[in-house]
This record gives sequence, C-alpha cells and structure tokens, in this order.
Amino acid sequence: MKILNALILFLVVASFGCGYHVVGRSGSLDGIQRVTIQTFQNSSFEPGYELEMTEAFLQEFHRRGTVELVTDPSQADLVLTGRVLPLHTDDDTYSSSSLALEYSLDVKVEISAVLKDGTKVTLGPGTFKESELYLASADIEAARKNKKEALRKVASSLAGQVHDALIQRFKS
Repeated sequence: MKILNALILFLVVASFGCGYHVVGRSGSLDGIQRVTIQTFQNSSFEPGYELEMTEAFLQEFHRRGTVELVTDPSQADLVLTGRVLPLHTDDDTYSSSSLALEYSLDVKVEISAVLKDGTKVTLGPGTFKESELYLASADIEAARKNKKEALRKVASSLAGQVHDALIQRFKS
C-alpha cells in the first residue's frame, strides 16, 4: 500500500513539472460563472436524441470545468437551450456490387444563449453541424448499434464546438 501511495504522489508531482495540471474551474468567463443547460428540443425523428445531446453537453461542460453547471436557471449567469434539427443520413461508400458499406450522418443543432439580464448572446454561427461515418450491416442490431455510436460521437463533438464558441465569446 505504501508503494502505491508513493507512486501516486510521484505521478502527481511529476505531472506538474511536465506542464500538465489538474482540471478545475479557472474562474469566470467575463462574468459568466454559472451556466444552465436546458434539455434540448428534438426536431429529428431519432427518439430520445434530445436527451443524449443534452447529456453530452452536460458532460463536456463538466469535464472542461470552465464554468459551474447549475440546474436552476434563476441561479445561472447564462442559460443555454438547443434544438436538434432533422438528421440527414446518406449512403457514403459502396461495394463493387453496389451495396452500401458506410453511411454518412449529418447532425445540426441550433443553440440559443441568454444572459441573466435577458440579453440574447450569439455563440458562433448559432447553428452547429457535425458529421460522422458509420458502418452499414446486414445485421439490423449491428447497424442500429453503429448508428447509435455515431450519434454519440456527433453529440460529444457538437458539445465541444459550443463550449469553444462560449470560450471565444466570453474570453476575459
């Protein structure tokens, strides 16, 4: 046990010398300290995708630690709302016998941000877009799983884009 504790201590100390640091709140973004992310609206035909998108945003904002996430909008300096627009899926790659091997998935979300005083804030383009390829399969369950994983990756990437737009907009 002593060896394990010593190893952990060594890694923590060594990480500070390498330029790494412990992730945590780094203060406010020009007055934005607390953010509420409301459950997205879903205009796609993908059931439950609004919940997955909302969860991806909550995870990304929590992981980055730039702001404190709060559930009560009245306690937030900024309220983020979003809407998942209709998804677009297209055949992307074909086999020599004209069977689809991969599909391309395009997802767009509209993001609105409102400050505590009611001022609407523009974040980046307002509508964010991300694409992902996933493998086709004759097995329906495998195809569903591949699409679900692509949807998860897209949600995570979109959350990162919006967080970056927030940082860009409110840099101190």
